[in-house]
Amino acid sequence: MRVHRLAVVDKVSGVAKATVDVDVAQTPAERERGLTGTHWLPADRGMLFLFPATAAWPFWMKGVSIPLGLVFLNKANEVIGTRVMKANDATIVRPPVPVRSAIEVSERFLHVHVRVGDRFMLVR
Repeated sequence: MRVHRLAVVDKVSGVAKATVDVDVAQTPAERERGLTGTHWLPADRGMLFLFPATAAWPFWMKGVSIPLGLVFLNKANEVIGTRVMKANDATIVRPPVPVRSAIEVSERFLHVHVRVGDRFMLVR
């Protein structure tokens, strides 16, 4: 998997307020595995899910022993919704509208740094 650094850009000020290093899950196997088996996630790490088409892709937490924040992005990489995912919960969660990407981060990172309308941008 590739790792990329993303900045969370505030929707009002346009200023980057945090960065997160994400592993990119783009194959079906990578997306299905996700963060399964994760027992600890540093506050500045996460996983970016890239999908082949826009749809209401399912997410679940079976096999993930820590709660996570789930961020749904539109095609402009703007946050259109968020969810807190409970550890080891096999309940299927879907985005509020069809998406082509989503990011899983620590629950704390979600609460502290991410708001609907913010944008994720690649840091070069």
